[in-house]
Amino acid sequence: MALQDTLERGSREYPERKALLFEEESWSYAKVDAITDRIATNLIAQGLRRGDRVALLFVNCPEIVFGYYACFKAGLIAVPLNIRMKGAELAYVLNHSGARALLGQADLFHELEPVRADLPKLEVCFLTGDRSGLTKVREFVELRKSTVGPVDLPTVNAEEIVAILYTSGTTARPKGVMHSHYGLEQMIEAYRGLEFDTTSAVNAVVPSLAHMGSFAGSLLMTFKGGGTLLLFPKFDPVALLSGIEKHRVASFWLLPVLYGMLLQTPNASSYDLSSLKVCIAAGDTLPEPTRARFRETFGHEIVESCAMTEMAYCCNPIGEGNRPGSIGKPLPGVRIRLVNAAGDEVPVGETGEVLAQGEGMMCGYWQDPEATGEALRDGWMRTGDLVRQDADGYFWFVGRKRDIIVRGGSNIAPAEVEDALQSHPSILAVGVVGVPDAFWGEAVWAFVTLKPGESAAEATLRAYLESRIAAYKIPDIIRIVPSLPIGLTGKIHRQTLREWATVA
Repeated sequence: MALQDTLERGSREYPERKALLFEEESWSYAKVDAITDRIATNLIAQGLRRGDRVALLFVNCPEIVFGYYACFKAGLIAVPLNIRMKGAELAYVLNHSGARALLGQADLFHELEPVRADLPKLEVCFLTGDRSGLTKVREFVELRKSTVGPVDLPTVNAEEIVAILYTSGTTARPKGVMHSHYGLEQMIEAYRGLEFDTTSAVNAVVPSLAHMGSFAGSLLMTFKGGGTLLLFPKFDPVALLSGIEKHRVASFWLLPVLYGMLLQTPNASSYDLSSLKVCIAAGDTLPEPTRARFRETFGHEIVESCAMTEMAYCCNPIGEGNRPGSIGKPLPGVRIRLVNAAGDEVPVGETGEVLAQGEGMMCGYWQDPEATGEALRDGWMRTGDLVRQDADGYFWFVGRKRDIIVRGGSNIAPAEVEDALQSHPSILAVGVVGVPDAFWGEAVWAFVTLKPGESAAEATLRAYLESRIAAYKIPDIIRIVPSLPIGLTGKIHRQTLREWATVA
């Protein structure tokens, strides 16, 4: 099955059902199907051919949805771009992917204007919004017009590459993660197997649709179930809470840091969120205090899912069987092994790296056979995630291999220290990193932000930790900062924290 089949089925079977909600407008399945047909045929009329790459540069809005499904229908490969990227970063992804066309917003495209000469492969750009000051660009609305002559849409093979999503590239150049129609279909079927059934439901999406969680877990899964996608262009706590109440939203997902910010909303508990069935946290570790406060404030349990751009592999069950704090059990159809540095499986209770295998796994990295071979060995995906399994078969996230701090020969997971600090009533957010140290090998540094109107001293926080974590895990340095750096994917950017510590 190709991904566009769900949209075309919706247009036939429930044409007037709402597919999209954005601000004060809505689009039915029939309307979205017709719009994407026109965009797909116009892209082909521009000379784009099966397998060509088309970049998408939008905040969450109807046009990015139209762009995705038009690419699906035309046999093109969608390359969503992270809107946090700067000109040089965007240029790298465009050149590396070989994108021939770009669909996007004029205000975001201004980042690219100074480096246009460095984009020899990019032939045509269709933009929404005010194009003043931009050269050699066209209006996006042109793509929504009927073509002059007949253009046949291709029959798409489910094994074809349909999207390339680029990693955040915090330690090296971003890698282009390739997914096929079939692989993404299997990924969303795995989640639906956990009763993530959103048929006829309204599902909200806040994180960017360039993110795998929103692209597959929100957009593709909502259309698969015939539901309605409520789009938010950015994270606005009041708008989100109001939208959930107004549209009777059934599910949404957020990065853990955004759940913390949501809980700071004035009078948060006054909003009616009784329609919610699934609240997912993914992309980073969820602090236990955040989980507890969300339950107390809204009456819902946050469900943790563990996934990466390359594949999704684990999720905590919904309702009965949910084990708070755990990342749950393997998704249906996914197999997991935990191994040590030598590649040997570790016993129950011990920490090992996750090797995962399933039909929803990536096809590889675009034009990078070396990185593909390193990540995919003997059919298993090396995730870099460190996890332990309990006697009941539940998995517990410990940290990422690259983030583990080795202080005096002892391994320290940043998440454990962050959880302990996060429980302090004055603290809003925490980021913990290891910094090279001549004596210990690595020293533990913690950067914290405080809630509005609160104050705390380093000595006070250190004393607070003494009864909560082992002495060797207590940070050597605690710095109170106005805000924490956020990376391209919305997570705390640990490399920036390391740089802060280096120059301190």
